[in-house]
Amino acid sequence: MKKILIITPYIPYPIDSGGNQAVFTMIDNLRKHYSVSLLLAAKKSNGNVTALKKIWTDINFYIYDKMDAESGSIPLKLKMLTYFADSFCRKYNRYFYKALPKRYGTDSLLRRRTLLNMKHVNLDQDYCRYVNRIANLGFDIIQTEFYDLLELCYFLPQNVTKVFVHHEIGFVRRKNELDLLQAPTCADFAAYHQHKDMEIAMLKRFDHIITLTENDKKILSGYIAEDRIHVSPAIVNSSDAMDFTECGHEFVFIGSQSHFPNNDAVNWLCEKILPELRFKMEYFKIYIVGNWGKKIKRRILKQNREVIFTDYIKNLGQFLNGKISIIPIRIGSGMRMKILDAIWACSPFITTSKGVEGQNFVNGVDCITADTPESFSEAMTMLSEDIDLQKKIAMNAMKDIKDAYAPEKMTKQREDIYEKILNKQISGLDAQKTNGLMSDFS
Repeated sequence: MKKILIITPYIPYPIDSGGNQAVFTMIDNLRKHYSVSLLLAAKKSNGNVTALKKIWTDINFYIYDKMDAESGSIPLKLKMLTYFADSFCRKYNRYFYKALPKRYGTDSLLRRRTLLNMKHVNLDQDYCRYVNRIANLGFDIIQTEFYDLLELCYFLPQNVTKVFVHHEIGFVRRKNELDLLQAPTCADFAAYHQHKDMEIAMLKRFDHIITLTENDKKILSGYIAEDRIHVSPAIVNSSDAMDFTECGHEFVFIGSQSHFPNNDAVNWLCEKILPELRFKMEYFKIYIVGNWGKKIKRRILKQNREVIFTDYIKNLGQFLNGKISIIPIRIGSGMRMKILDAIWACSPFITTSKGVEGQNFVNGVDCITADTPESFSEAMTMLSEDIDLQKKIAMNAMKDIKDAYAPEKMTKQREDIYEKILNKQISGLDAQKTNGLMSDFS
């Protein structure tokens, strides 16, 4: 049985986000056909890791505990300097918004959370050493997931096939953010191009790249040889597929604050779309499902009495059924797991052109798309009042994903990619091997 090491920056449990769902469901299916090992950075006593070990008894876990690694390895003075530097950045951001409250809108949120603070994650040296040590234990494939760990390309061994799963292309997301700014500066453009160049350079150090959509593959193939890029959509559990239930004036957005495109979507919804919707609809409710901070909740609830925040909902399908899903996403790439969740729950959905990008759903047939606050609010009003249209698009979308995104089909597609990669490795046809510090890093 072939051995695969999967390295991810997030613990894929509980399944309370699109990223966690994508990683969990794929590993859960792959472990039936491969010897899977999972490398995580977490405290050894972490309850979510303990829960995963009970579910995946056939998976080898390698846990990097930063507290253990730091004992005696980093001078106290350096730790203190790092703490004060981080503290200064936090205080500066707080002062900026207290001093300039009028800029606390969408444009300022974009600047604070994205372009003006763009930097690659600097992985700590002990973590990189740990990854390098585990990666040399004789795996057939080493798979790294998410943009946060792209920098690991410098610390993986040369004699193992290295795969990077790109859930969201960084430079695509940043270009979306740049386009949304009201008055981008020369520094904004320079920062965007610098980070784009770095991202592409690091991607080239991996032997193969897996994207979740054909659209992302097409974008990357403009910079990287197409035969090194493969498409493997994420898997959504279809066992809970539901029947259609008539929807009224209740809408749901799924997503946590920690993923900035969700933050931007909710901000745009509350600042721009809801004021328009109030002119068209006398009564409605907006449910926001996910983890959100107290400050942003207070700010939004103070201005939007129709909004209701819920935390993670275990039985998400039942909650979505009978409600209209809204996905006002303006930023990012990859798959929208929240769309697939809505479809399996038979919840008709409204989204933007960006939200449905990379997935073959047709406006007016499988969903409703709208790209301005006026058209989005109009779509919400129209769909909530047309039960026949609700059922039509919900059932059409369900049929589409049963054909295109069946879990067995998605698992087989990923397995075929691995077999193709391994056969190519055995025959010695890999055109490009990475170079650098990998084998000497210890």
